[in-house]
Amino acid sequence: MTFTKTNLNQNTFKPYAVLYREGGQIEKFHFLNSWGASVANHTGSYGGSDGLYELAEINPNGHIIDESIKGWLTFAEVDCYLREIAEY
Repeated sequence: MTFTKTNLNQNTFKPYAVLYREGGQIEKFHFLNSWGASVANHTGSYGGSDGLYELAEINPNGHIIDESIKGWLTFAEVDCYLREIAEY
């Protein structure tokens, strides 16, 4: 599930932590602007049973913003959200 970009013209999203859960994993990201994200794909995540992803923004204080949680996202949608968060 890693959201790592290798093209030199794109940002690189490498998780600082990977947490394994039943049926998948959670990847945690931290960006230079102090914001972060948690991306989940496991049997308990929103959309995980369908092979889709759940994303939550993490504020500079390290807390998940409840109203930011989005589920049933495609890989491309998660990539777009990660780019957006990295550019706050």
